[in-house]
Amino acid sequence: MIKRWLTWVVVCWIATTSFAQHSLDYLLMDVVLDTNGDAYVQEMRSMYIGGYGTENYITFNNLQDGMELKELSVSENGRAYVFDDYWDLDRSRWEKTFHCGFNQTDSGTEVCWGVGEEGHHDYIVRYVITNLVRSYEESDGFNHSFYEAANPAAEYASVTIRTLKRDSLQYTADDIWALPCFQATTPAQWAEMNQTALQDSRLETLQHPATKAWAFGYYGYLNFTIDGAIKAENDSTWMSEGNSIIVMAEFEKGLFQPAMAGEVDKFETIKERAFVDSDYSLDDENDGTAKRASLLGGDSTTPVWVNYLFMFLVGGLLLFLILLPVWLVIYGIIRLFWGKKIDQRKWEKKVSKLIGQKVADLPYHRDPPMDGKLTCSQRILTTLRPKEKVGISQLIEAFMLRMLYKGAIQITTDMTDKGKVREVFNITTPGSLKAFEETQDHKDLLQLYHPYMQSTIKEKELKLGVQMDDEHMENLLHRLLYQAAGKDHLLQPDELKNYIEDHVLNIRPYARMVDYMVNANVPLKNVPKEGAKEVYGFYKFLKDFTLVNEREVSEVSLWKEYLVYASLYGMADEVRKGMKKLAPDVMKMDEITRMLLAVSTAGTSGVLIGSLINTMQDSYRYVESFRTAEEIRAEKLAAAAAERAARERRYSGGGGHSSFGGGGGHSGGGGSGVR
Repeated sequence: MIKRWLTWVVVCWIATTSFAQHSLDYLLMDVVLDTNGDAYVQEMRSMYIGGYGTENYITFNNLQDGMELKELSVSENGRAYVFDDYWDLDRSRWEKTFHCGFNQTDSGTEVCWGVGEEGHHDYIVRYVITNLVRSYEESDGFNHSFYEAANPAAEYASVTIRTLKRDSLQYTADDIWALPCFQATTPAQWAEMNQTALQDSRLETLQHPATKAWAFGYYGYLNFTIDGAIKAENDSTWMSEGNSIIVMAEFEKGLFQPAMAGEVDKFETIKERAFVDSDYSLDDENDGTAKRASLLGGDSTTPVWVNYLFMFLVGGLLLFLILLPVWLVIYGIIRLFWGKKIDQRKWEKKVSKLIGQKVADLPYHRDPPMDGKLTCSQRILTTLRPKEKVGISQLIEAFMLRMLYKGAIQITTDMTDKGKVREVFNITTPGSLKAFEETQDHKDLLQLYHPYMQSTIKEKELKLGVQMDDEHMENLLHRLLYQAAGKDHLLQPDELKNYIEDHVLNIRPYARMVDYMVNANVPLKNVPKEGAKEVYGFYKFLKDFTLVNEREVSEVSLWKEYLVYASLYGMADEVRKGMKKLAPDVMKMDEITRMLLAVSTAGTSGVLIGSLINTMQDSYRYVESFRTAEEIRAEKLAAAAAERAARERRYSGGGGHSSFGGGGGHSGGGGSGVR
């Protein structure tokens, strides 16, 4: 088993490494907004490059008037790539190595650079997007797709947006690229730097009450960092192909002096477009605050200690998530090897408390428990031995054997059409000659259990209804077999199967009543103490039947009932073997017991009885699974209504974090990956 498991793991690993040639472990994007609306962008792409493809690319479509890409540079491990004025897509992989450039398409602009050798790479990609922030009547802002996943999609993607001070001093490009946020060259350096506030005299906090931000296109968060930056990142759900990190931000007038006006007069129009199919609502006054935009955010009034507390809680959660798999593995090993013993000991303690002594010390009970009432014994045993649950087949088998002993069912022979002798059941006439579906008893059952009944049955009444006595149960089963046998009163398993399938709606209440008797849960505290002793003591007696030495001939008269209860308890085969061992001279017993103890060979009565019981169980399963066209249609309508309600709940703002939907009207986007 272990070798097979290890082989499966190796095969999965080989398949993964064979087909997942490229991977993008981290996409760490830092954006600094200039006062004129330009965006200085640095992307750190920590990747594994496989054996195919020649270049990395980032697509920028939907650029508005005045927006363009410039000042592209790519570096790796301190080595700067050569910028090519013309980017030739058809060059080989090696010709593109350590080269970068812009590729102009009909839809926009692409940033391209060579993938280089197979293996791990930490690419640093820098470029400027001109006129990202636009001017509107009431505010300034943008709606832009900073990242759209293609092949490969990023496992973790982060976009952090900062801005320069609002003063008349214009910094040069070299001044901006020298900011602390642009100095990390590896994911580890980036993570270390972002653990603290990246304060700089040239930077302005964006955490003003008037600043609003929203995020679309991915599963994750949007919040303000401790140094006042806007940060969007995905959660533990990895990015998939087609996912985007779209950020829309609105700023108060005066923070920027944008060189370009928006394509519409009001930023409210931009919001209306973006909110379509999103989790945001124009009617929500808190929309756009960090608190509203992310479950993890906070507005400008949030104390610093709250942020540190939050970081502590998140760290604890991450530690828990790391340790949880380890504990699950350990727990799984314990359950695999010792789980049954642990559960058994716990349950035996509860049963011991009920009966007032240890289960192991409970004496045998040799007489049929509960005055011979199978239904009561079955309910108590199901509670006392939940791991060895009495099923429908055991319950029916017990009643069938008892009916055989009483003579309600007889085993006889019959001649087939081909002249062969066969054994069949002869069903005697029950107390009433009315058809099964017309009996008064069955009408009572229909009233109590019919699935289409209009009146509501109270739980107490329902429990009383299934606590019928053995005589009632036998009577219903007798009439069912009698009607299935037909006019000759001779029954074969196939006849019973065909009859039940032809009368499925009438049989369904009876089948559900039997199913309820088998599966209804009785609290352990409601089991009577003396009843528990009798049932469990008799269970131990049958289980140790071959080990009990003080057998006497007089006990043989009780063996018929022992067989009945052995069937009920699900240990019929073991008890029959024990009886044959203790009393080899089975011819001294009555004919029915002799048949049951006989070797099961083709054509014997033991096989015939087992076949009828299996047919009964299979028929019950068919009755439960059967659906009319009306029922199927109702189930489909209910499923469609549930799906529609879930969809409406999400669209009405029931979600949190970022909004996966929405973000329409954004600039940028078009995918990025390896080709």
